[in-house]
Amino acid sequence: MKQYFYTHPNTIVETPEIFVKNEATQNVGTVQRMYGNGVSRFFDRMMDYKYFVKYEAHIQDYARAMCRKISRKGRVFYRAEIEGEKPFEIGYIGWRDLIPDLQITNGATTMILHKEHEGWSNFEWQDTDYARWQAVLNEETNQFEVELQIETIAPIQNPAFYIAIAQTTLFIGG
Repeated sequence: MKQYFYTHPNTIVETPEIFVKNEATQNVGTVQRMYGNGVSRFFDRMMDYKYFVKYEAHIQDYARAMCRKISRKGRVFYRAEIEGEKPFEIGYIGWRDLIPDLQITNGATTMILHKEHEGWSNFEWQDTDYARWQAVLNEETNQFEVELQIETIAPIQNPAFYIAIAQTTLFIGG
């Protein structure tokens, strides 16, 4: 199992580059909320920082990954991409549930993200949990301590993929 750690400010207003560490506490990558331009940033501020959501993550030895929120005609979904690969569409399933799950698919591979507000949110593929992500608020530092775990059976081994999806769908969400 691979583990990655980072801390994120308890705010969606700031967009600093966050360093991601491995289990040996070495910096191995970054994650950051991105804006295409100043106009997007301005309108996002006007809409409580929840409309133009896009995170990019990069972990050394892996391709860069990105996930963004898309709102069209009252429908909210997400698109995740790994550089050079077919994009994944991410949509809610179980809208009537208090905390709906997310389906992540590119047509060939379909995964489920079981969202949790507290504790681990699990990624599932072929009825097996293979990755998990959680953010715990440290009240002393007022920052979230975030951890990602990826099992060797995961259909995608790129940690940047999971970090980008989790930051976009779980940290800010819909």
